[in-house]
Amino acid sequence: ADSGQVIDGAIERLAGLSKQRNEEAGRGAATTRDVVEDVWTGIAAATEHGKPMGVSWGFPVLDERIGRLQQPGYVVIGGRSGQGKTQIAWQTGMNLGDRERVDPDTGLREGVYYASYEMAREPLLMRGICIEASYPTKLVLAGNIPRERNPYKDGAACPRCGTETRGDVYHALPTNRSGQRVCRVCLEHAGSVDAAPCPEPLHSPYERLLAASNLIGNTPIFIDDKPSPPRQIAERFKRVRDLAAEGKMKTRGGHSYPACMMRTVVVDSIQDTPPPPGPTNRNRTIEIQDASRGLMNDIGKACRVSVVGLAKLTREIDKQKDHRPQLKDIRECGDIEYQADEIFFVHREQYYLRDKTPPELRNICEIVHGKGRSGLDLEAPPAKLWFAGGMFFDGPPNGWTAWRSEHGISEDR
Repeated sequence: ADSGQVIDGAIERLAGLSKQRNEEAGRGAATTRDVVEDVWTGIAAATEHGKPMGVSWGFPVLDERIGRLQQPGYVVIGGRSGQGKTQIAWQTGMNLGDRERVDPDTGLREGVYYASYEMAREPLLMRGICIEASYPTKLVLAGNIPRERNPYKDGAACPRCGTETRGDVYHALPTNRSGQRVCRVCLEHAGSVDAAPCPEPLHSPYERLLAASNLIGNTPIFIDDKPSPPRQIAERFKRVRDLAAEGKMKTRGGHSYPACMMRTVVVDSIQDTPPPPGPTNRNRTIEIQDASRGLMNDIGKACRVSVVGLAKLTREIDKQKDHRPQLKDIRECGDIEYQADEIFFVHREQYYLRDKTPPELRNICEIVHGKGRSGLDLEAPPAKLWFAGGMFFDGPPNGWTAWRSEHGISEDR
């Protein structure tokens, strides 16, 4: 009798576990009515209140051509070494961590989780600060950081109208009778060389580096450069997100970091993610596929965040006559191509041509759209960004219209 009761109790417990598992599985599904209500809420907000769905890249050309970052969503940025894929991901993180960007539900600033497997956090931040300050990293490492302002190197700004002049063209400004450089804009309105003010030097390299350090230091980007199995990335991200949302993050000095809500994960790069626990003789392509699948399922869908993964390309692209990358050029592509919602490549022809680059291709970075689940316009020319001083910009200093006119390029090219 006792044994029968034990068996009956075990069967009952198994039945209870089975019922609980079925209920949990049922909670993973939703009716079309529920989903339509959620989707229509976003559509109504976009049309009635002018609130677009998703998160902006900070570059209008990417928002227009690639689409805004969706939550959940998985976007892959591909490029050969030195093309700038890490920089465009870092600038995106800086744009997403802007002080004015807050989570609409919690009112907290939106943070970025940056998993850097390619670079350690110290050199990554050193590079980011130097690029933000427009000062060579080599000179910083050598301790060559002038505190004095030099208009021929740092540029100058007119104290009357605020017009800024780059350092490389400062010497071309007109001079007054005292031999001082003057502002062209004020000179035209004043009508007299003596009446035009003398431009004042802009910030010195030391001042620019200090301002860049403060800017980056106050941006909620959480850098994680420690190797860990891909399956543990989601757990670590959840922990950081929860702590940041509750305002429990502590700085090295013991100060509480302002509460923020994680909305974006950047992984640099997918091919550098360490292998998961288990046998060490597994095929590396399969490991990369598992990592890519984990980024989308374990992080993107489970945590409802945007995932931006950087992907390396094969060296075969360097041997091609047309260096413009394609989907087949992604190293260990496999599930990277299948899992990603959007894939685009960063391509600079100047990287290959060097000093033989024609004027119309200098400082030009093409954004080649390789895959798009929301639509892919194969007839549209590649979108362009301006690349100068190690940073990406929406366009050249004088605008795309003036640049096209200068080089005789039509609008449809």
